[in-house]
Amino acid sequence: MLGEIAEDGISNLKLCKIIGVNYATSRKYIESPPQLKFIHAKRLADFIGLKIQDIVDTIVYDLN
Repeated sequence: MLGEIAEDGISNLKLCKIIGVNYATSRKYIESPPQLKFIHAKRLADFIGLKIQDIVDTIVYDLN
């Protein structure tokens, strides 16, 4: 999902500002969404207008 968001218009720089991490950490989350921490998932969900569970469910779905 994070990879899809980044490809669909949210740059790595914008993502790192949204979730409050540095550029390298944001890139790590894009490359491996399961590493996303709960607090960062909350910030992302708040920005997008979703529930945290939606973010988690999408990551789990992408793993399968």
